[in-house]
Amino acid sequence: MPRTRRQTAQNPSPLPSPVPSEQEPEPTARSSSIASSDDAHTSPSRSPSPDRVSKQVKNARQPNWRAWQDRALIEEALSLKPFLESKGAPIQEAWDTLADTMHRHTAQNGGTSIDRTGAACRARFKVIMDAHKRNEARSLQDTGTNEDVNEHIMRLTTIAALIKDHEDEKERKAASAKSRTSAETKAALELRDAAMKGTVKRDTLTDIAELPGSTVRERQGQRRKRARSPSMNDSEKENMDGDCGDQRPRKVRRSVNSILRDSLEQRAKSDNIALEAARARDETRQVQLVDRLDRMTEGITALTELTRQKMEQDREQNDTMKIILGAVLKK
Repeated sequence: MPRTRRQTAQNPSPLPSPVPSEQEPEPTARSSSIASSDDAHTSPSRSPSPDRVSKQVKNARQPNWRAWQDRALIEEALSLKPFLESKGAPIQEAWDTLADTMHRHTAQNGGTSIDRTGAACRARFKVIMDAHKRNEARSLQDTGTNEDVNEHIMRLTTIAALIKDHEDEKERKAASAKSRTSAETKAALELRDAAMKGTVKRDTLTDIAELPGSTVRERQGQRRKRARSPSMNDSEKENMDGDCGDQRPRKVRRSVNSILRDSLEQRAKSDNIALEAARARDETRQVQLVDRLDRMTEGITALTELTRQKMEQDREQNDTMKIILGAVLKK
């Protein structure tokens, strides 16, 4: 039954009964899902990577660096030179390679192997080099013979010299690049001013092709100034006849017939020279052949005479033997 406004004001309608607690599980489930999602989003950022954990654990388990390990580290560093690599990934890979190489070499020797990471080797290398700069590297070598320690100090000195040369080379390259950049900037400004002001002498502009390390394209882009032929003076112009006095002497062009005739004459001259040389060689060879034949004839004549004399001697001996035999037989 409908009620009036006064009845409604006097007897307000009862409030709805609250929902039982068993029917309100959604906020709890939602809060738990939100918490689990938050944990899922935050867990990767909180937990470190497995490789990083393994490296940290391996470095933490290793004892402090010993003197012989420092010597092995410096020996491998001098051999592989990872400290000369560029910053970033290359130098990290170089130190990792050094750590693997040092572990392999020490394991092959049959003694205690050095199992360190590249980051640990790099940090220890910096400590040793800082001590060497302060002349305290020998104090870190509490064990080992004097020869080993002296060789270790010599390696440190060599590495320090290499690092200094590398730094000087980097500074030199940086200074060269800076000077080249400033020269190119100056040349660009000069070219802009020349284009705005009009024609200028090219000798006054900066030539970037003369800079050290200029490319082939830059050198080819600079056209060389042509060398002008010397002009005639007034006296030479007056001595020339007709209209040629106002013109420069030109090179006379040769005709095809003259060129062909000259080439034929040159060929005939060369052929005559070759023929004379061949004739001279033939004459020399003929003279030598006649000389050899003469010597051979003389030898044959001498041999014939010797044979004749030998035959006469044999005949005389035979006659003598016959006379002797005849006398003996008569007796």
